Order: sequence, then structure tokens, then C-alpha cells
Amino acid sequence: MKKFTLFILLAFLSIFFTACSQKVTIKALKPSSVEDSAIKKISIKTIRNDDILLTFNIQSKMSNVRFNNKPYFTIINRKATPSILQEQKLQDSGLANLSRNKQFEVGEVESILSGSINAKQYDKSEFYEKRTNHSKCIEYKDNKNKKECIKYEIYNAICSNNTFTIRASLAINKVENTALIYSKNFHKQKVLKDCNDYKIELPPRNTVYNIISNEIANEFLQDISPSYEYFQVVLIDDSDIDYTDNQEKILDNALKLIEFNHLSKAELLLSRLVSSTKSKSSTALYNLGVVKEALGKLKEAYTLYKKAENISMLNNLDKNIMKAVQRIEESLVNNKRAMRQIMK
Repeated sequence: MKKFTLFILLAFLSIFFTACSQKVTIKALKPSSVEDSAIKKISIKTIRNDDILLTFNIQSKMSNVRFNNKPYFTIINRKATPSILQEQKLQDSGLANLSRNKQFEVGEVESILSGSINAKQYDKSEFYEKRTNHSKCIEYKDNKNKKECIKYEIYNAICSNNTFTIRASLAINKVENTALIYSKNFHKQKVLKDCNDYKIELPPRNTVYNIISNEIANEFLQDISPSYEYFQVVLIDDSDIDYTDNQEKILDNALKLIEFNHLSKAELLLSRLVSSTKSKSSTALYNLGVVKEALGKLKEAYTLYKKAENISMLNNLDKNIMKAVQRIEESLVNNKRAMRQIMK
């Protein structure tokens, strides 16, 4: 029994100290799942049965995607789409000897987004929940000449789960050969609970459907364009070798600077720590690697992580260092792909 209690205590302390470890937020660039650059010059057709503003939400979000202060998408007025398709048919028939890049000035259109809202459903299921009414006592007892409530009124509240469902499909075809370069079915639900004793009413149905519409648009955008992913990385605050008092001070000050998001200053201090420890401290190497990664210096971070990994493998393996090497290798590949997509 004592061993079991000790195990539980150690597990709790491990979780507690891990949760309290200092962390840094990393912003990593992820590539689009669509490699075809035709997606960047696009015409957006009005989505069929669209009474949830999905067409508007998609166009609005696509218009706001920017990299290096330049828009990622060139969105052509969707009203011109029929003319674009007609021009394509005319040129493909061989009856016209005109440059597609000049005709109607719509030659930039290389792909067309279309789609439909396939289902919009609302379902309501009712049930009861027991409540205690603490403002209404039904049984008292005397306690030192004072009445003390020992039983309150119990009642059943009428509740319901309100399920809002949207099913939609989106597709992108190339204008050049009508090849399908993107297709996806979306199934989104929101379940909102309501009870007759709640003080706040449910939002209007249109509001809920618009929230779901935004979620679909966000997921769609993550599929078709590079995007940033944010996550937290744990720092190491214990030295792995014997530090001098000055080195301990440098580590402490660097961690404080990171806490206040002064990453460039922390980078200078940790570089000094790596130098003074002659690159033999995995703690110094790893923490500097984290800062480099947070600053977008991925190749430098990779070199530092690999050095920290080599030291860790000869001593005590550190899971944070092992994860960092795996993560940075993936980030380097993703960043290269995303930058290639942005530059096309």
C-alpha cells in the first residue's frame, strides 16, 4: 500500500513540475496540402444553397491571406466566371486564334472554386436535470437556538440539447484542363445546451450557422494555403554539468528574459553560456536552440539541437531534446515546401 501511495505521489509531482516548467511559444510555417500553383489565381463561384454566408466568409478569409506583405491569392470577380468558361471553350474549339492571357483580361484565372451546402439541420432533444433550490428550505433543525436548513427543495429543470448541423462540399478545378485539384466534404456540428432555468437564452439559429460557416471557411483555408501553427516548447532550467556561479546567473537571467519575451537579448546571453561551457552543456545548447527556433532561425536551431542530442545520448536521455530534433527536422521540410508555394 505504501509503495502504491509513493508511486501516486511521484506521478503527481512529475505532472506538477512539468506543468510549471517555463515554456516558449513557437510559430511554425506549414505548407498547403495543395501543391498546384493554379490555386493562387482563382475565381469563386457562389456556393449553391448558401444561406449561411459561406461564400462570403471564404472570399473574405482568402483575401486576407498575406505573406511578405503580398496577397497569396489573386481572387477574380466570380461574376466573370461564365465568360471565362465560355472563352475557354471558344479557344479549345480552334475557332478563335486569340491569346487567353489577353482576352477579356481574365487570363489570370487558373482555377475555379465551386461548392454547395448539402444539408442544414436543427435537432432538439429534451431531458430533465435535478436541481437544488438553495433559496427554498423545506426542513430545518435547531442548532444552538438557531434554525439550520437541512433539506432544500429539489426540482427537475427541463433541458435540451440543440444540435446544429451543416454538411457542405467544396471543390477547385483548373481552368486549363478542368482537372480536380481540391475536393472535400465538410460535416460540422454544434451542440448547445439550454435549460428553462438558465438566465441566458440561446443565440439565434442564423448566428450559430454563421459560426459553423466560419469554422468551415477556416478549415478550408488551412487546406489550400500555407499557414502558421502555434505551439509551446518547454525550456530546461537545470544545468546538466557543473556551472560556475556566473554561468548559473547567465542561465537564470536568460530564462527571465525569455519569460518577458525578450528573445533577442536572451539569444545573446545563451550564446555566451554556450561559449563559456565550450558547447558541452546540453542545457545551454537546447535552450539556445529553442530561442533560435522561436526567432525563425531553423537551421541554427537544428545544429544546436543535434549537439545537445549527442551530449544527452552519452549521459541521461532528455525527452525534450529528442522531441526538439524530431520537430525541427519536420519544420525544416515544411518550411521549405511552404516557402516554395509562396514564391511560385
